[in-house]
Amino acid sequence: DSFEDNITKMYEEKVKRLEPVSAILLKNELFSIDDRKMAILDHWDEFNKTYALKVPKYYSKAQLDRYIKTRKRLGDFIKLKFHTNDYPLTLITTGFIKDFYDYLILTYKLHINTVAKHMQVFHTVFSQAIDHGRVQHDPFRPFKCPTQKPDRGFLTKQEINLIWNKQMTSERLEQIKDVFLFSCLTGFAYIAVKQLTPKNIVDGQD
Repeated sequence: DSFEDNITKMYEEKVKRLEPVSAILLKNELFSIDDRKMAILDHWDEFNKTYALKVPKYYSKAQLDRYIKTRKRLGDFIKLKFHTNDYPLTLITTGFIKDFYDYLILTYKLHINTVAKHMQVFHTVFSQAIDHGRVQHDPFRPFKCPTQKPDRGFLTKQEINLIWNKQMTSERLEQIKDVFLFSCLTGFAYIAVKQLTPKNIVDGQD
């Protein structure tokens, strides 16, 4: 077969199998270049493996879980849209990112601020791929991810006193109340309270 015939045959087979196809993919297959080195989920798995080694000394388990969750949802998106288990980094475009953004909102009914966190995680992993020379372009650069400023509100002193004096029906609910009040009085977020240990408690000078 001629060079052109081989390319045409590979193209038709990929289309028939509903696989992603581009000039780069055809070139890599023709010259036996391992394109899996440039696949987003393979790269993400490698990222997570390295990240996990830094838990808990440098990062929290909750931070790692965010990367794991976003990776899973990206994998589900790729399988649904492209009928494949992975997708080449070199084919990820701004349009791909916008489609994933819409997928998160429409499929999981997530708030746009939650979606923005997923997209930030995705961008972090993709940026590492750029740093490793696995891809040259940054499709996130023209992408604008909208967010909303949350209206967190606040409790009045009277409302805190009502909670303080509320008699709970079980020890578990009493513990939950104590943690909530501790957060209110200290300004600590839930995740910060969760990570507290006896070593963090010291006598103050006052």
